[in-house]
Amino acid sequence: MKHKQDYFGYIYEWTNQKNNMKYIGSHYGSVEDSYIGSGVEFTKAYFDDPESFKMKVLEYVLVDDKKLVLRTEEKWLSSVYNIKDDPRYYNMNNEAAGGFGYLTEEHIKKRSDTLKKKHKENGLSEAERKSYERKIQSRLNRISTSGFTRKEQEQHSSYGFQVQVTLPSGENRIYSSCSKATKELEVDIKYALKVCSTKNDFKGYKVIKLRDPIKDCRSNG
Repeated sequence: MKHKQDYFGYIYEWTNQKNNMKYIGSHYGSVEDSYIGSGVEFTKAYFDDPESFKMKVLEYVLVDDKKLVLRTEEKWLSSVYNIKDDPRYYNMNNEAAGGFGYLTEEHIKKRSDTLKKKHKENGLSEAERKSYERKIQSRLNRISTSGFTRKEQEQHSSYGFQVQVTLPSGENRIYSSCSKATKELEVDIKYALKVCSTKNDFKGYKVIKLRDPIKDCRSNG
């Protein structure tokens, strides 16, 4: 299932495998965009022990309609009688309250500050480390089969190219980007790289590309 081609949103169910408590929600977006959920009780439990939670998709929404995502969530919520008072669920409402919204900026900043302090003092917990490893591996697997999204291409392109520059004197220097080489040598290294793809040198400088962030990251996935 490919986002914006096969589906536009989905209804999900998280299960805490330690106590079998569940949370039903919806998201107008991709399954792979790292969205967790917005329920207060659920997110508190999740971030305390993310390793214990497993998510499954209950239903994909195949039409580009935010309201339909919420209506579909309502259908699943209503399948559990008075879900907000059911001790088996983290849900605090009987109606759909989100789907394409995220936590507030204030909430996100507060949570981020708390995690930064915790990680600085104690490092990552084993559950957090494994959770991050799974997310990274999942992203690499997706990149290796489907390639980068447009946003990812823009992000990786900003890293620049690692280049080797042979000076007229014969000295070799390696730079992490064309811009850094240009600043130090006062020569347009990006243009020199282009020229050197068809000629031996540019004004006595020989430039070769050592690393392409997009291609190298994809091949390593």
